[in-house]
Amino acid sequence: MTQSQRIEDTIKMTQQVAKDYWIFVSQLVKIRNLTGNEFANREQAKLYDRLNVPFKDWLAGLTEQDDREAKITIWKQTLLQLVRRSAQELMNEATGRDIVGIPSEKGTVNIFTAMNRLNHALIVDLGLKQGEKHEAKNS
Repeated sequence: MTQSQRIEDTIKMTQQVAKDYWIFVSQLVKIRNLTGNEFANREQAKLYDRLNVPFKDWLAGLTEQDDREAKITIWKQTLLQLVRRSAQELMNEATGRDIVGIPSEKGTVNIFTAMNRLNHALIVDLGLKQGEKHEAKNS
């Protein structure tokens, strides 16, 4: 796989993770009985703003001598940290309705089940292993 293919795959992975975050927020929209996608779209835009500088810095820091997989792993850790921080901010602002949730075909959906689904999607889309501690390293 060429360097440009790896970068393209990393961009696609980043976009998928942003979509996972949008799905998380859209579940909050349903729980809160809001209409439209404005809230989810706004929150996803905030996430992209939060990712912009770190991604550009990561990309600019790539050299021919780098171990590509190691560099991609660093980006995955950064991405995971930033998405989880964004989701945690919404968790910190949870309303009573967010906590109690709403009934669905699969049982109650609340902010905690939405967060669990987001975490599962992140593990899958970032190619992480279930059960490992997934903490971003400060570098």
